[in-house]
Amino acid sequence: MDNLSNDVCNCIANLPDSLKPEEAQMKLGLCMIEAAYPYKNQLKKEYGINMDKIDTQGEELGKIIGLKAAMKCPDTFMKLVDIVEPGTSTNTSNTTQTNQSDESDTINKQFNGTVTKIDSGNFITFSVRSPEGKTEKFYWITKVSSKTDLANNYNKFLSKEVSLSYNSQEIFDPRINEYRFVNVLNAMDYK
Repeated sequence: MDNLSNDVCNCIANLPDSLKPEEAQMKLGLCMIEAAYPYKNQLKKEYGINMDKIDTQGEELGKIIGLKAAMKCPDTFMKLVDIVEPGTSTNTSNTTQTNQSDESDTINKQFNGTVTKIDSGNFITFSVRSPEGKTEKFYWITKVSSKTDLANNYNKFLSKEVSLSYNSQEIFDPRINEYRFVNVLNAMDYK
C-alpha cells in the first residue's frame, strides 16, 4: 500500500494546475486505477477489491487509496483540493471566486471535549462531545500536529478527553453532489 500511495502522490503532483475541477477529479480516479492495477491480486486478497469490476468497486478503491495517499502526501493532496475547489486550501493565490461563504476561513479555532466515535471512510473522522453536550465532527485530511504518533495510535483517542484546533473548509462531497463545510483538524492531543 505504501508503494501504491507513493505512485498516486506522484501522479497527483504531476497534474497541471490548469485542469478544470471535473478534469482533476477524473484524473485523480485514473491515477488511482493506474497505480492500483499492478497490485490487483494483492488488493483482491487483502481488501476484496476486484480490479476487473472497477465500475462497481471504484468508490471503495478510492476510499482506501485516497486515505493512504492523503496521509502520505498531505501537501500534494491539498494541491488537488485547490484545483478541484480553488481558494479552499492555504494557497490563496487564486482568489477570483466571488461566491465563497464567510464561514470558510483559515483561522484556527479551538475545541475541547471527549471523543465519542471514530469513523474511517475517505478520511478518519473524530466525533467529539463538548462538556456542554454539543457534538462536532472533525476530519483528519491534512497533517495533524500531535505529541502522539497519530497515524498508528488514533484509535486510542476513543473515550479520551482531547484538546484540538481546527479550521472550517468548504469541500465538494461527491456522495451528495454538493459543497459542504467540514471541520479540518490541525492539531489534537489528550487533555
